[in-house]
Amino acid sequence: MTCKHLIHDPERFPICSLERLAGGELFWVRPAPYEGAPTMVQFCEKRGRINSPEGCTKPKYAMCDLYEEK
Repeated sequence: MTCKHLIHDPERFPICSLERLAGGELFWVRPAPYEGAPTMVQFCEKRGRINSPEGCTKPKYAMCDLYEEK
């Protein structure tokens, strides 16, 4: 389960790597652009970067009212 607005296309973020959580959900690991910046993130077509690897991977983690399962 994941929101259909999350982006999981490696060509869109070539400096990031796509990883999996223990439950199988995908998330991105990115280089920190500054000290203390989140490195485990999601990217969303509607909201941009989400600073949580679980963001929008399940309804209970939905970050906005645009959550639609794919």
